[in-house]
Amino acid sequence: MGVTISAADYARIAVTAPFIVGRVVAVILAERSPRLRPGVDRYVTRLVRKRLATYGNPEFRTDAAHYTPAA
Repeated sequence: MGVTISAADYARIAVTAPFIVGRVVAVILAERSPRLRPGVDRYVTRLVRKRLATYGNPEFRTDAAHYTPAA
């Protein structure tokens, strides 16, 4: 897609990846417990709903002039 990743981007990834991976692993492990599963489901559902609310409604924009011609 023509996106370049700089050294600063790699540094951001290195800093945030352990936090994100840790949360994912914690949820996966907690989901295995029948006693924790309902709470984990509520937690994940709440996170997804919050994330979707922050994204807002999709805005579709297109310009056929920028399309690659079909061969």
